[in-house]
Amino acid sequence: MENTQDIGSYLLQLREQFELSTRDVEKLAGVNSSFLSQIERGVKKPSPKTLARLAPVYEVSYENLMVVAGYLPAPETSGAKSLQEKVFDPNYFPNEIDLKELLLAANINFNGERMALEDKEKLLRIAEILWEERRKTEQSKKK
Repeated sequence: MENTQDIGSYLLQLREQFELSTRDVEKLAGVNSSFLSQIERGVKKPSPKTLARLAPVYEVSYENLMVVAGYLPAPETSGAKSLQEKVFDPNYFPNEIDLKELLLAANINFNGERMALEDKEKLLRIAEILWEERRKTEQSKKK
């Protein structure tokens, strides 16, 4: 895949590779088939949320789709670590953006079933609440 390729043609290529119709993708990802057609023709640009829904269907990373769509810069090849390398590096301390990236990019299973995007978003909201509570507790300890 080349980074110069636009997101619409890339998504079309992926859909054709999996031999899926736009209606198939609508059923699998919850993305309206006519909206998907508009994206593939370059009429509309998908939102990050739409890309998060499409990534597991096309078996590509959310991060990759975000780069192709122009939402994220292409990772530098000189020493830049992939998300997987970061997760398994004991010296790496993720921040809340990394947690979001992980939840949206990974095909997470829970009790043997793939976790839905809506459930991932709920987990992110819970994580944000916990993060804020922790920050408040640490601030009150400093006073």
